[in-house]
Amino acid sequence: MKRKTVQAEKDSYPSRPYRWLMAVSTAHFIVTYNQDKNTLLIMTQLNYWLAMAVSIVVAILMINAVTLTSKELDKLYNWEVFPLKRIVLQMLFGLLLPLIIDVLLIWAFFAFFGHDFWSSRFMKQELKLILVLLIALNMLYFAIYYKSALNRHKQEAAVKIPASLGKKKLAIAPEEIAYAYRQDHYGYIICKSGHSFHTDCSIEKLKTLLPATKFIQTRRHMIVSLDAIQSYEPYGNGQGKIFMRCATDNGFNEIITREFFPAFKQRMLALLATVD
Repeated sequence: MKRKTVQAEKDSYPSRPYRWLMAVSTAHFIVTYNQDKNTLLIMTQLNYWLAMAVSIVVAILMINAVTLTSKELDKLYNWEVFPLKRIVLQMLFGLLLPLIIDVLLIWAFFAFFGHDFWSSRFMKQELKLILVLLIALNMLYFAIYYKSALNRHKQEAAVKIPASLGKKKLAIAPEEIAYAYRQDHYGYIICKSGHSFHTDCSIEKLKTLLPATKFIQTRRHMIVSLDAIQSYEPYGNGQGKIFMRCATDNGFNEIITREFFPAFKQRMLALLATVD
């Protein structure tokens, strides 16, 4: 069951051609960095092309590692819901891991040709430069995420949920909704004000319309606003129980099923961490 998450849009991060262009540019910059000779003269030497070949391979691996890390963490621990955990994970997998990969690959290259790795130009100059470039790349990806999130929030602000009260057709803003559920093939929206409306939207449809950072599914046929939850507690057998800030109707079920309780608990703990 796939849920919409607040993350950078699919094509927001640099595509494969752009990542290769970034890798070639980065490799050339590192190979020619702080060299005494003219760049054009350096490019006529065999050593330059050998170093470029190795540097391009290493650079594309590092860039792809940061890209993959950012995309996966956007899905699992996006910046808005899990800021502290995301910072730690981004530093581990988007900064430290690519740097370790780089060091190991260059060490293997030096070992293969019998050169001294520890006193090499790589250790004296290039490693610090690569660290700076990795930090810059992570900052670029964060900026891409932030811009994408702003665009998404603008779209979400314009979203209204179709509903009805008798024969009257209405459009309800997500921030007004406390929870929604389906029962006996009918959909219901309960607002924080206590008003109840019918909706033809399925839970799956509501999950695509409602902001993923503000709503969470508690049962197969129920989705709840995080703002409307006062507290929760374990209920036994891997389930949970929620207590609402607002009045509830007869169709409300306070039990969080085993299928959804682990994700619910993780979200609530993350929210408490941001408050603390």
